[in-house]
Amino acid sequence: MSLKAQVEALIYAAEEPLMLDQLAVLLKDAVLAELAAARDAQAAAAAADAAQFGDLSGETPLLPELNAAWEQELSGLCPSTPTAGELGTPDPDQQTALKPESFSEDDEPYFATDAAALSEFASRKDSAEAAGVAAPEAAARKRQPKKSEQELADDKAVRARLREVLAELVADYAGEERGMEIRQVAGGFRMATKPQHHDLVRAFAKGLKPPIRLSLAALETLAVIAYKQPVTAPEIADIRGVDSAGVLGTLLDRKLITTAGRKQVIGRPMQYKTSKEFLLRFGLNDLNELPSMEEFSQLAFDSAIEESTHTASVGQSEATAEATPETTSESTAGSGEVPEAGNALDQ
Repeated sequence: MSLKAQVEALIYAAEEPLMLDQLAVLLKDAVLAELAAARDAQAAAAAADAAQFGDLSGETPLLPELNAAWEQELSGLCPSTPTAGELGTPDPDQQTALKPESFSEDDEPYFATDAAALSEFASRKDSAEAAGVAAPEAAARKRQPKKSEQELADDKAVRARLREVLAELVADYAGEERGMEIRQVAGGFRMATKPQHHDLVRAFAKGLKPPIRLSLAALETLAVIAYKQPVTAPEIADIRGVDSAGVLGTLLDRKLITTAGRKQVIGRPMQYKTSKEFLLRFGLNDLNELPSMEEFSQLAFDSAIEESTHTASVGQSEATAEATPETTSESTAGSGEVPEAGNALDQ
């Protein structure tokens, strides 16, 4: 399923306006996979173009005449360093003038500073550095760990891609051939009918049937009829263990079941089967879409195994909890102290 179809399905199924943050959390992996596939396809296309047209980034060798001209031009721009003979030998007086003046031992250098001032400055610097390090560490302990730069970049790319998909969906549903639109409501996105179809939808909604609420007994009876049809009332009572006459009347009133003739036995009891309304209410095309009895048996078997495993683990933990205080009390009997767990158990 494409990313666009996934976003459309989520907006359609959501009861409340779907926020961009919710879409980013739900579809992060799908968006990153799509972006990675796009980058791989782009790299493959670039490699194919490079293989077809050759590498154009290499330098073309120059001709010897051009090389000589370039060398002459560069020699004119960057003259060679003159030698000592070309510069000449300086005079002794000039050498004395160029010689740096040295300090005597008695003279104090100009950069000398008082030792007390240096020590005070060093102590202030150390205290400031310690305070500067301690403050961020205390704040970091209070804050939650931040996301890495890669995670922030991924979140930004996911949001940007989802905005593009949402813009495409809004543009697609804005066409005249669409009876619905994706509208931005309260900062989120919701699918709704277009305003020009308000009267038509309102007239249709008035004829809708209210939802049916069934009790547990009615659901059990309906399940028996669905899997055993056609079935009589005594057969339903034998399976459930109770009389189902009142429940059958309720199901007939709701039009979930209908009569299927009389069974050719003594007394000729009435038989019952599911109706078309049953298929409509449960969203089935035919009865073959009902779960098979093997699937129910496997589900019941798995549930029994999980329950037995859970019961065994709970029993083991309780046995361990009962044995632990006794061992602890025996080990501490010499000191005359009673552990808290033993007091709680005695109470």
